Amino acid sequence: QVDLALRAGAGPALSGFDCGVMRSAFIVIASSIGAAFGYMYTTDDPKVPSYFRNCTYYIDESDTNTYRRVLRMFPNTESSLRMLDETHDLRCTPKPDTAVAMLGHVDPEAAIALLKTVPEAAWLEEDFRQKAFAVHRDTESLLFLWKGNIMDIPIELPRWPEWQALLDPVLDRICEFYGYKREEIDLWKAMVTRLPPGGSILTHRDSNPALVFPHRIHWVLTTEPEVETIIDDESLHFTPGTLFEFNNVLLHSVHNKGKHPRAHLILDVVPHKTPGFEPQKKEKLDKLAEKKKKKNKQRIDL
Repeated sequence: QVDLALRAGAGPALSGFDCGVMRSAFIVIASSIGAAFGYMYTTDDPKVPSYFRNCTYYIDESDTNTYRRVLRMFPNTESSLRMLDETHDLRCTPKPDTAVAMLGHVDPEAAIALLKTVPEAAWLEEDFRQKAFAVHRDTESLLFLWKGNIMDIPIELPRWPEWQALLDPVLDRICEFYGYKREEIDLWKAMVTRLPPGGSILTHRDSNPALVFPHRIHWVLTTEPEVETIIDDESLHFTPGTLFEFNNVLLHSVHNKGKHPRAHLILDVVPHKTPGFEPQKKEKLDKLAEKKKKKNKQRIDL
């Protein structure tokens, strides 16, 4: 019944619970019955460190496992996960056991109106993602909050305040769905990404620990029936206003075969804040982008 309530988006029935109790309940129940509850990559095996119990993709023994390679290439990843667990009681968020978890619908009218005021040049102000990562080369982005690695201090960019003001109903819906308290959640990334007609996001899975750790939430602003999202070989089509979390550990791609841009607002959400990691305001990410482009051999998809 809990699983059906979550999948139906019956968040208000859960919102009265204490966040800490709900968070513990999610971990205990999901770990006990795994995918039957609606989550995958979870375990209650006491031999598995607690910081891996919601993200067993890191310890899958497969030789082709992307995430084991991440641990080998970046040894500080495991120590960072352990520190977040032990010091901040913060662990990987569990992934939906299907391509997406539908959180409901939030009217995008105000966000679409704000999008229309954005000059075309603004979409190229922060071209970090499309320059550094080939899978995103066709996209254009408005970046608001940026956290490149799980232990980085988030960066707040100048456009964030005006967009933050629009997100109350989105954040309320997220908290209702997961049983979180609004004042406790934290955002690691916030951006609007635009995919022009004829453009594609090439097939990949997110491998950066800062991406797979949080809930990756999409709010559909503009789209067309001809826009196809493929997650784990499942073809999906969304309508404006749809709010969903997708399982970004699975292979995914997007193809805009329509006549107009597809725009999604993306939020990376974790259950609670980490003291000492408050966002720092900056004007641009240019230096970060240039530094990242020089690390081609150790690149992690963003």
